[in-house]
Amino acid sequence: MGIYAGFDTFSYPGDAVMQSLWDHTNLYWCGFYLGPRYNFAPKYVTLASMGWGVAPIYMEKRRYRVLGGMSRAQQFAMGQQDGREAVAWARQASIQPPTTLYFDVEAGDRNNAWLEYFAGWSRAVADAYYGAGCYCSHLLASWVVSSLMNRPGFDTVIPTIWAFNIDQANPNGSVKKDSHGNQIPWAWLSPDYPVPPPSDSGYSAAIAWQRAHGFGLQWEDASVGGKPVKKRLFPADLNTAFVRDPGNPALRFLD
Repeated sequence: MGIYAGFDTFSYPGDAVMQSLWDHTNLYWCGFYLGPRYNFAPKYVTLASMGWGVAPIYMEKRRYRVLGGMSRAQQFAMGQQDGREAVAWARQASIQPPTTLYFDVEAGDRNNAWLEYFAGWSRAVADAYYGAGCYCSHLLASWVVSSLMNRPGFDTVIPTIWAFNIDQANPNGSVKKDSHGNQIPWAWLSPDYPVPPPSDSGYSAAIAWQRAHGFGLQWEDASVGGKPVKKRLFPADLNTAFVRDPGNPALRFLD
């Protein structure tokens, strides 16, 4: 069983950058943001053809701000609605079942109203034959999984966990400006990117772990005149996974 480096960034870096990263680094997979707010959607087939594993991400809508005044049935129904939206966006991006879709929850509190909502989201995703995943704090993961395991009929939709537990953050903030006024990162990460096991994330059953936040990536591409050409990408968060493709976590058992 291997451990594989991956990264995520909010904006698609471009085909040439992704090909260069594939050819010249030990990165195997990337986050893939779903929906019209992001520019990833047309690029799933391109990334897959390059060899990239892909972790589709559905960004939460901060529903916990309104869920408290609803009944459990309403909370569940709202989750189902957003789950169907996630499925529709995945299909538009040519992402087929049984790919796992990861719900991105940034909140770190145990919120029963949100849990009801997430149960509805997971049910809708699973009913469309996709896998349900959750990108969340390592402090939240065990509660999410154990709570759903105790729900009748939810044994088939226990979410795959992509845990975040940041043990390496850009120490000086996100960006500074160079002599031309262009923003550049304070700190870069270079290959070979480290691959500690996701089980060290603080949630032992995590399939993936986001551990480095707010850095840029830099690597050497080709050479011109005998000198290597340095490529850079900013911003990016660094991850590891037990599989080359967290969108298909079952491959862990075939690796």
